[in-house]
Amino acid sequence: MRIVADVSCMRLCQAGSAGAAKGKLQPARRWGASYWTQIHILFARAVKTRRFESLSSQDFAQFVIVGVLSGGLLYLASLICMHLLLPSFHCLFSLL
Repeated sequence: MRIVADVSCMRLCQAGSAGAAKGKLQPARRWGASYWTQIHILFARAVKTRRFESLSSQDFAQFVIVGVLSGGLLYLASLICMHLLLPSFHCLFSLL
């Protein structure tokens, strides 16, 4: 069963290649386009659909403010966790 599945996933080399005369098998391409081709097409489509939308100064200020607030809250949360964990680790290591 395994051999049949492996052979069905393989295809003969294209005519004109070096291995075509020998009948070597190559793995079949699973996807139609490469990764970078898909990224290029999706990026071009996104630019075309949003061509006339621009980033206003209000949107930019909103992104910056939300980023600063989120970063500050994350920093405070990490400080609070470290402040609570350090005494417990100190007690743990002093007992060893």
